[in-house]
Amino acid sequence: MRINNNMKRFFILAIIFFTLGVFVTVDTFARGRGGASGKGGAGRGRGYSNYRGAASGNQGYGSIRGSQRTYQSQNRPGNNQADKNSIYDRQGQRQDTAQDMQRRRVNNWKNNHYNRYYHGYYNSWYGYYSGWGAFAAGLFIGAAITNIPSNSSTVYVAGDTFYYSGGVYYVQQDKEYIVVPPPVDAVVVSLPPSCNVVNANTGQFYDCGGGFYQQISEGYRVVDPPVGVTVMSLPYGAQKTDVGGNTYFLFAGAYYQPFYSGNSVIYKIVPVPA
Repeated sequence: MRINNNMKRFFILAIIFFTLGVFVTVDTFARGRGGASGKGGAGRGRGYSNYRGAASGNQGYGSIRGSQRTYQSQNRPGNNQADKNSIYDRQGQRQDTAQDMQRRRVNNWKNNHYNRYYHGYYNSWYGYYSGWGAFAAGLFIGAAITNIPSNSSTVYVAGDTFYYSGGVYYVQQDKEYIVVPPPVDAVVVSLPPSCNVVNANTGQFYDCGGGFYQQISEGYRVVDPPVGVTVMSLPYGAQKTDVGGNTYFLFAGAYYQPFYSGNSVIYKIVPVPA
């Protein structure tokens, strides 16, 4: 079959157009994948942005945890004011309990010995030990201590045991020792400090700050305040009281009535006023 020149030219052009079409198709396809890759990259970029957001969220979570730690620290027992108040309340309750126990011990002793040694005037002795160094050492009527002085002597009165040292009397209650006034009929070998000799119709006595002693063969015996004794000054802690329109000063069961002696005031122990 003979092919003329026109047909030759037709086939050549067809081949050229076919080749160009293939190149265009390949290029378009390649561009399409590149765009997809770009979008994918953008997607990954957005994903990274979201991840950073998540990281920011984690930072927020860290802040929450920090807040929780702060809250827990602030609310740990003993850290907030309510807990501190509760602790203070418990401490106050323990102190109150200790004071109540001491008062009960003193009251128990007073109830058992109130009338026997002090004739119902135990409360009028307060201030007795304030006249000398005993008070400076923290010793006063009703005080409780764990140990008595090593030089204390044992004094027995009507079957009860007392301890005496330097003019101060103690009685044991449980594991402590309670400071008490001088019990009537106690006999000691030495007087308290700062005693003055006074006289009454019934004899000579020693006034030791409102506690009275009389000398006997065994030493010095505690006695009731002798009526008729006159003193120049009142015992420390004497309480003013008015009875029947007259003024008296009560101490250790004794009623001191003031009188003028010249320009001075003196005090005389008188019978219990009616």
